Formats: sequence, C-alpha cells, structure tokens
Amino acid sequence: MTDTQENQVDVYEESMKAQKYHELLQSNLSVGHNKSLFKDTIFTEEQHREYFLQKLPNMKVEWKRPSEITEKPYFIFEDASCFDASQGQLNNCWFISAASSLTLRKTLFKRVVPEQSFETNYAGIFHFNFCCNGEWMSVVIDDLLPTVGGRLIFGHSSTRNEYWLALLEKAYAKLNGSYEALSYGSACEAFVDFTGGVPEVIKLNEYDRNNPQHMYDIMYGYFLRNSLMCTYIEKHGSKEAKLPNGLIVMHEYGVITMNRIRYNGKLVNLVRLRNPWGKTVQWNGAWSSNSAEWKSIPEKIRQKADLKLEDVGEFWMDFADFVENFTTIECCHILHGSEKHDWIPFHFNSEWDAKNCGGCINHKDTFPMNPKFLLTVSKKDVDIDDDLCTVLISLTQLSYRYRKMRFKNIIRIGFIIYFYENLTEQETNDGKPDVKDVGPNFVNHEFFHHNLSVAHCDFVDKRNNGLRLRFPPAKYIIVPSTFDPGQVWPFMLRILVSRSKEDRKEYERENKAKDIDLEEINRQLHRHQHQHKGNINRKQDSGGHHDANHGQTDGNINHGHDDGKKQHSKPPKHSAHDGKNDGAQKSMRRSVRRPPVKIAQQQQQQQQHQDHDGGATPPKHN
Repeated sequence: MTDTQENQVDVYEESMKAQKYHELLQSNLSVGHNKSLFKDTIFTEEQHREYFLQKLPNMKVEWKRPSEITEKPYFIFEDASCFDASQGQLNNCWFISAASSLTLRKTLFKRVVPEQSFETNYAGIFHFNFCCNGEWMSVVIDDLLPTVGGRLIFGHSSTRNEYWLALLEKAYAKLNGSYEALSYGSACEAFVDFTGGVPEVIKLNEYDRNNPQHMYDIMYGYFLRNSLMCTYIEKHGSKEAKLPNGLIVMHEYGVITMNRIRYNGKLVNLVRLRNPWGKTVQWNGAWSSNSAEWKSIPEKIRQKADLKLEDVGEFWMDFADFVENFTTIECCHILHGSEKHDWIPFHFNSEWDAKNCGGCINHKDTFPMNPKFLLTVSKKDVDIDDDLCTVLISLTQLSYRYRKMRFKNIIRIGFIIYFYENLTEQETNDGKPDVKDVGPNFVNHEFFHHNLSVAHCDFVDKRNNGLRLRFPPAKYIIVPSTFDPGQVWPFMLRILVSRSKEDRKEYERENKAKDIDLEEINRQLHRHQHQHKGNINRKQDSGGHHDANHGQTDGNINHGHDDGKKQHSKPPKHSAHDGKNDGAQKSMRRSVRRPPVKIAQQQQQQQQHQDHDGGATPPKHN
C-alpha cells in the first residue's frame, strides 16, 4: 500500500464528510416553488455503468426516484421490522441479514436511519449515520435507485412502496465505494458500522459439540447483554446451496431470540433464526413449523411461552441441532447508549507506517519494529468459576472494502501475544484492567528471541481479525502486524475485558432471566378455563346467559413429570464447571492457561509460532 493510495481513500472519505445534509436540503428547498431535486456528484450512476454491463448484460438498467417507481412512496410504511428486508440480485445477504436484525433494536435503528419523508421537506436527498473507522458520520445520498423494468434490482422492502432499506443499502454502498464492494462479506462488518460495536467471530468446531450447553451459555449471555448475532454454515469451495434439512450453505441467518422451555419433562434450549430470503427455504427438522414438537403445542400455549413465528422467514431450532449444523457465529458487542454490556472497553486508532511496518514473526529482523500494546489482566471472569478472565481482542484494517475494490491489493493482518510480567501486590489489590499503547520500542529485539508467545491468530485478508481468550491475571504484550513487511496502512485495535463479579451485581439484579415451563403455562390456562366454567355455571343457575365455549384452550399437553415450579435465573452452569468433563472444558475455552511464572522456565523448549504460514484465508460467503 502506497502513500498515494492511502491519500485517495482519505480524499474520498473527506468528500463524504463535507456533504452536510441539512445545508444541502435547505439549498434544494430554497429554489422556490419549482424546487430542485438533489443529485449526488460523489456517488453517481455513471461510475456503476461498467459493473451493470458485466452483471446484467442483457438488461436495461435505469436509475429512478421512488415516485417514478410507485405511485405513493413511503420512507417507512407504518413501522420498520425485520420482515421488511429482502435481498435483491446483489450478493450481500450478510448486509440484508444485519439490517433485518437492526430493526429489532429501535434505539439503534433510529440512530442509523433518521426519520425522513417523501412528503414533508422532500428534495430527493436522504442521509444515514454509520460508525466509520470508530467515528460516527452522516452519509448523504440522492434517491435515484437502479431498476430493471420498473422494479428495484437490489435490496428492497417486502412492501413495494417502502424505501428505507433500498436507500440504506445505497448509502452503505457509497460508504464503501460502490455497490460492487458489497458483494460477499460478513454480518459483523455491517453490525460494527451500524453500532460502533466490537465484532467477534466464534468457530463452533473449536468448541466441544458434545457439550452444546457451554456454547448456549455464551450465546445466552451475549443475548442478555444485547449483542447482535448472525450465523452461517461455512463450507470451503462451496456457493449457496440448499441442504436436505432446508438450511443453506454459505448463507447468513439472523439470530432473533433465544428461549429455554420445559418439554416432556426436560429442559430444551431453543434459538429462533431468520432467513433474509423469507419463505423460500427453511429448516425442516425438530421444532420447525411443521415438526411434531411444534404441532404438539397448542397455539395459546405457544403464545404464552413466547414461542412465536412472526414472519415466514423465521424458524426455531433445538440448540443441539443448531450446534450440529452451523459452523460460525458472528457477534457484535454494543458498548454505548442504553444498551447493557458486561465489558470494559479499550480503543486505539493507530497505523503501520514506514518506521513500524515490520511484518509477522517470520521476518525476525523487522518484526520487533511493530506497534505494541500492554494488556493488564487483574481479576477473574464474571461468569465462570475459575481464576481466568475473558478478553476479546479485535484488530481492524480501516477502509478495507474501498481499498480492496479500488486497488485490488491484499493486506493480511493478525497479532501475537506474549507474557510480559506478573502483577505486583498493589496491582493485584487494585483489580483494574488496563491497556496502553507502549510504542514500538517498549522491548528490545532480544525479548522476542527468548520469550514464547502465549497466543496468536492466523493472518487473514479480512477487515476484522480477532480472538476470544481466557487469561490468568498478569501483563501481556499484544503485537499487531501485517503478514508482509513494508505494508503501510491505518488500523484500529479494540480490546474488551470481562467485568468482575463485583462490577456485575447491579446488572444481575436488572437482568434476571426465567426459564419457560410449558406444563406450568398449560396448568395456568386450564385453571383459568375451569374457573371461567364455574362462573358460567353460576350465571346460568342465576338465569344469566353465556357462551359455554368461550375461553377454552386448544387442548392439553401430557409431557411427563414436572415439579410444578417455574425455573428461575440464568441457564445452569454446564457440567465442565463442576469438575466433570474437564478435558473438554479446557479445549472449549481456548484458555491461555500456562501459569505466567512457568513461561520463563519453558524457554529452552522449541520456540512456538516462530514461523507462521499466514493462515488460510476463510472463503467468502454471501
């Protein structure tokens, strides 16, 4: 990457920032009775001409305003919902899925999608807010949209005369340089730009599939903390294809909600997903809408147990089936506003410049030149009864899609972590985690020749790269780098440290979760039914009239034994916590378990991770 290319990116981003929505709106409204409609000079239809000739060679693409497409356009018709978002001919179901999930969080949605209209103060100009490179910015667009035969060819709402999604997609395409730049990606990218949150990618094959309760506990905890989540089935060398069970390979599904019920005398963990394609293809296994489990539960009981299907694209799965079929979960941890979270965040904007772009550890002479960050871990985790602390590390190369589309070059990024030193007694008592940018000269070259790394991630050509790790209290050095030396580019490093139990008390009081007991709900409905019948009989005895069928339930469920009590609090700890299956637990946590005092004693052993192959770049998915 050259300084000239970096400057081109800066110029494009600054030109977008220079467009002030309210100034441009008033300028177009003040023309008089014959007000002019805004036409963007930065993001134009001309720059997409070649792309459409290649993608749709036999079709005539026309850019039209909504009033030219439908008779009475609405920005949002009645209310935005996750059922509005439908994918067009662009390979960006990751974006559609993220936009669909965004509608479930009204506060977040309103921040990204401000209230606008095709009637009041309409001048053909709209704006949307994104968190770009860690800073919020407004992206201004005109409302000219690509159509074929009078219909939108990209993202659109299920209601034909509603346009918030199509306009949001255009603004996001402008942010990234073109519609073409949105082809293939991950929902995490859009989540981060919608919220300013921190991404995390969980590979389910790195956890024990025979113990799905552990992963359910992690996801359920994230769900309570308002993290956004999507999931997909990754299969190398494959494109989107339907499996016999109805799921689609390489296709993003939104995680809508999670639930736990007592069914047939057993606790069942459930997850509700949404396919952005709608009703075309769905899961057809246990707990699907046509399954024996689903049909055995009367509608009234399903509603009371919050087992809802609010759209034809939604379905429920047993979490054991979820873990068996899906390979990857993408999360975005939201850290601002009214959203509750359990993390202590640290944020750094930095860059690999001509003096500190040393490449990975393969380049032993230049690797020590790279930027360095000192992580202090002081207290154990909030949720797990051991002496470790969960830390999320996220490394982001900035303006990734714009750079890759315009310059066609590859920058693989990653990081390595080294133990530095134990905590002093005062630091242990203080109990505060910390991260500092300590500069490239914090340790000398000899440090890396004589110390082992305790963790590392593969280097990938992706926007984000990160790890979820569990550290014992100590100080660690994080060294982010490009795979090859000499690659100049800005990056962002964000680190989340789990809160301690002392920090969590207020959060726990406010977020008590309850298990849903179908049998207890059923008994309540029948008690209400019998009480209602008693009232009817008394009225009839006294000469009153009443419909004797009113208030009856749809039937009873005989699900075996039950203690008659509702289950309370968060999901029970999995067996690995009480000492059982300890070997599986170690592999699941991806823990950095080596006691710091022993690291120095292992320096005579063969150096770990001294030669990285860079890691295989994960396949792109739609």
